[in-house]
Amino acid sequence: MYLSVAIASEVALLVPWNIIKQDDEELSFQSLFAKIQSGLVSTISSKDLENSVLQRVYVGTSKESFSVVDASHNVNSVCGIFGSFVKFVVAVSQQSLDLEVLSKRPRLVCDDIPLPTSLPSLLRETSRKNRLFNKLVEFCESKAIGWADPDVYGKPFLLDLSNVLWYLDGHHDVLASRSCPIPILFKPFVGFNRPELSKHRKRSISNMSRDKLLEYSSLLQEHVMSSWMQQTEWTFFRNELIALVESLASYASYLSIRNKAMKEHHSSPEPSVSFSDSSTVRHIKSSSSVSPLLSELDDAIASKPEYCKLCVHDFSPQDNRRRYLYIRELEKGLSHPIFYFTYTHNSNVGNYHFIWKAPLSASESSTENMRVIEEIKKEIPVYHTRAMRREFYNIYGRISPESKPYLLRSIYHALTNDLSTARTTHEKEIDTRVQEALLAEDPDIVIDLRHFNSNGEDNFRIFWLKCNEFLTSCTTIHERRHDTALC
Repeated sequence: MYLSVAIASEVALLVPWNIIKQDDEELSFQSLFAKIQSGLVSTISSKDLENSVLQRVYVGTSKESFSVVDASHNVNSVCGIFGSFVKFVVAVSQQSLDLEVLSKRPRLVCDDIPLPTSLPSLLRETSRKNRLFNKLVEFCESKAIGWADPDVYGKPFLLDLSNVLWYLDGHHDVLASRSCPIPILFKPFVGFNRPELSKHRKRSISNMSRDKLLEYSSLLQEHVMSSWMQQTEWTFFRNELIALVESLASYASYLSIRNKAMKEHHSSPEPSVSFSDSSTVRHIKSSSSVSPLLSELDDAIASKPEYCKLCVHDFSPQDNRRRYLYIRELEKGLSHPIFYFTYTHNSNVGNYHFIWKAPLSASESSTENMRVIEEIKKEIPVYHTRAMRREFYNIYGRISPESKPYLLRSIYHALTNDLSTARTTHEKEIDTRVQEALLAEDPDIVIDLRHFNSNGEDNFRIFWLKCNEFLTSCTTIHERRHDTALC
């Protein structure tokens, strides 16, 4: 793999862009920088890097578009997804800076900027996004931070930040669930992006995209590198902004991995989970001390005959953390010996847990156990891939071209017990109407309201016929006319 690498401090470009070859599949960004610093990369000079300390690593598809990357991540894995441009940002002591580097440093605009004194003007609150911008201005005022030229530096930054916070509004919990939390500084700026208040608009179930997150991450990185952001009064804000950039880049990386896995799943001609590979059954001996958490379940299993299954989900808490502790206690045993069955779906659906009372001399491979497992198998939801459904639609759609897609979907779900969710909210609404019509057994129920939309192609057919008759019988078209009057 070939990489384009540059190294910069906060104020100067120490090593210009160089192309290097990277063949070590186990190399991290930290190790790559150490190789460059020690002079092991022949194409890059290390004389200005002796006293430098690596602070941040950026990876992107060009010299203008970057994402923050943890230095411990694998070089080939990250660059294979996010691009082959790598920029190392280092900290260099003022005494160790080479005079030649300082002399070649481009003159910064901030050299002529005095201390910040003012803020951008408030916008007219004609929209909720303008209101968010004004809240950011008021926040800066409360923290006594500003710019010498707010229209040149302050307003563009606050506009970009308001766009990012607007985009993330309503998704803070989603980001936090993937260990990409929104910094505390920006958490109060919520409740502005509410498309459900506008007519004919709904919030998408998952309307955060990898490309958009990377775009906003790169945009905020540019502001983090700005000279005015390095000033002392902006330190608290800068740290929180860096944390926000890292959260956006981290969640974008998660979306990339999930997107790749989902594409492989959707294109698979078979379900991604096999029942035999994803299920386990084991015998748990009776316990003399049963946790109070399991008292209800213990009483229920005591009243059941042998080999009569119980779904643990009916007794376990709804909270994920408490449910985890509940299962851990169950694995220690109940007052009776039991068989404990677990089915792992390997997705956000979660696990399924069943138990049944076991006789004193029990075998996991007994006929009765196999019978109970077959009963459970019928209750486990089935999720087919898009490729499997597409094959059915193509075959029967060609045989019956007049069949509507929603009818084919309904037939497929009924025949295969497929519980896969609809791809869009519009598709989900139509499928719900179809299900209501089938349950009601009423053929007069309207499934698709588009049935009432008449075809307007021939509405003006008579007009055009009469118009044609008039033009052909009452007027004459001349090749050339010498006056302004029509014949």
